[in-house]
Amino acid sequence: MTPSDLERELHDALRRLPSPRAPRSLTPRVMAAVRARRETPWFARPMTTWPLALQALTIALAVVPLAVLGVWVFGGGVLQNGTAALGLPRPAAWSQGLPPVVRQAMEQASTVLVLWRLVFGPVLVYAAAFAVAVGCVFAVCAAALTWVVLGRVPARAG
Repeated sequence: MTPSDLERELHDALRRLPSPRAPRSLTPRVMAAVRARRETPWFARPMTTWPLALQALTIALAVVPLAVLGVWVFGGGVLQNGTAALGLPRPAAWSQGLPPVVRQAMEQASTVLVLWRLVFGPVLVYAAAFAVAVGCVFAVCAAALTWVVLGRVPARAG
């Protein structure tokens, strides 16, 4: 028996089997799930199903503080020059009026920024390139294994 004959017989045998039937309890369970999801409050659902105005507000509340922090950390010179032009005291002077916990947090943030610029920032490019290379190797290995497992091995010459 050749592989194509075996495949044909198996196909015919599987075709003769009765098609599976859904359990009687499937429809009530699906309807109950749909009803429960409809009754779920908007804030407990995935964000993509929220009203558009609330999605925009949430994104703004997440992005604006990060943008302010980014300007403060990376554009500090611009802010310092702007505050000096307005006659406001320099950040070093006004930071003395802050509570010690806030000053300590600012010092730690400055330390993290220095470490990022000196150590992690330059390494990030190489780490990203390495991750892309490893991903490509995994993709090639997965393709090769799929090729072999599914029996699509090229015929040997000889």
